[in-house]
Amino acid sequence: MKTFRFSGIACIMTLALVACGGEDSPSSALSPLDSDEGEGSAPAEAADPTPVDMVPAEVETPADPSADAQGVDAESAAQDEGAPDPDLAPPEDSGTARAELEWRNCGQFEDRNLQCAEVLVPVDYDQPEGEQVSIAMRRIQANPLEPYHGALLFNPGGPGGEGIDSTFAFFRGDIFDAIAPGYDIIGFDPRGVGASGETGCGIQPENMYPGATPTGEIAPGFADFVAYLEAEGERCEAAWGPLFRRLGSNNVVRDLEEMRKALNEPLLNFYGASYGTRLGSLYAHSYPETTGRIVLDAAVQPRSSLIETVRGQFKQAVNLHELFLSRCDSAELACPPDARLVFDQLLASASALGLEPAFVNLWTTLLLDLEGVDACQQLLAAQVADPSGAWIPSLFSEGGGGSVGFSDVVNRSVHCTDDAFEPPTQEEFESLGAEFRQLSPVFADTFLPSTTLCAGWPVTRDPVPMPTATTARPLLVIGGTADGLTPYEWSQQMTEALGSATLLTSNHYGHGAVTRGSDCVRAVIRAYLTSGSLPATGATCS
Repeated sequence: MKTFRFSGIACIMTLALVACGGEDSPSSALSPLDSDEGEGSAPAEAADPTPVDMVPAEVETPADPSADAQGVDAESAAQDEGAPDPDLAPPEDSGTARAELEWRNCGQFEDRNLQCAEVLVPVDYDQPEGEQVSIAMRRIQANPLEPYHGALLFNPGGPGGEGIDSTFAFFRGDIFDAIAPGYDIIGFDPRGVGASGETGCGIQPENMYPGATPTGEIAPGFADFVAYLEAEGERCEAAWGPLFRRLGSNNVVRDLEEMRKALNEPLLNFYGASYGTRLGSLYAHSYPETTGRIVLDAAVQPRSSLIETVRGQFKQAVNLHELFLSRCDSAELACPPDARLVFDQLLASASALGLEPAFVNLWTTLLLDLEGVDACQQLLAAQVADPSGAWIPSLFSEGGGGSVGFSDVVNRSVHCTDDAFEPPTQEEFESLGAEFRQLSPVFADTFLPSTTLCAGWPVTRDPVPMPTATTARPLLVIGGTADGLTPYEWSQQMTEALGSATLLTSNHYGHGAVTRGSDCVRAVIRAYLTSGSLPATGATCS
């Protein structure tokens, strides 16, 4: 039997994207298997831990990446970079704001110097002279040989993911060079995350969600679960202090404005992926006069609704599963014959071992990117080679994997603060269960518990508005046609809501276009960031 390797695949998280549920979650259960290729073989790519609302678009089979872009003018993408952009040129250096940041050398990123600084912002903007929180920032300065365009802030997703570590882990230097030459690249940890005021007290994973049985009963009881989260929330609030109730996106956007001022930049230029698109769109909504060039990659739904987020991701997971099986049937993928039957047998083997929830969670996670699709083919082949399923437990072990630098407290609090709707009651939860199981009894219980993320969790509600953009500088939205975490129609909805925005469709497979898309995508972003040019309406990159 061919063996294969998994490494620390992060479980799905809402907005970064659907929180993992239960002690059998692959985030804490995956361990490496022996590999025919040895230690140097490439691991499956992790889902964006950064960790997100919905009617999923039909998932298209990713087009041939060598195909020409449709609706993208190659000449306009190759913009004139011969002179600095006057609209985004740096202001005269007053010395005051830049001195306040106190940039200092703090290591290297690849072959570039990394600089660190912090900016103090109010915990509560209604009390600007009150308690402060320090927002950590890291900078790679622009190549001095390129025309200078100012600072470009990055947020690669969340909520709850460390922005600094994620920015410099998910994006290599050549990506920065490809999309943003002449920019200072700045990563930051949002308030309450990582080096920006994070505090412990996270709840235990096995106690995160009520257990939902296949017939819909709640165990140990929905009311008991709500009471547990209320008690845990009170404990966390005591440890965190006032910051605990000021973690929502509206406050993070205010922090972005303070960072812009501290950087002494006339406009905010921003790249946001996944949850970062909420921050970018809200900044344009709140500060249109100082909105610069904002890229929204893998947009979330413009309306903040946790239930709609989970519903959309659930439907997209079913779409990607059906897409996988159809590609098996057409021999596009190297699957065993009768792939659907083999999958059912594999599921039955996992169920007999008491590992069905863990296996389904693993399967949906693997379907998020192409490396995982390859692993799914190998799982089917392993089932054919050994129908006993004796090999399945070797996929899981205690204490491994997980999302590096991820804060469940912040993830939960941001979702619950931002949400425009109340969390579900027990009756609504049971109704959602019936709805989900009607669409897919296999995948329903992987996603259903995430709808209870806010049940009992104490927050001060501060719902984010439906964003609109009255800025004179249109935003660039990029949607992937086979994105399992932020379905394509969310990017369509975000573009429509903003009004002053252009949508680029990317026929790539996976979450986020910059790291998984084509050279065409990067050329369009480069043209936008360096010259302000946008693709034609309906433009598509293959």
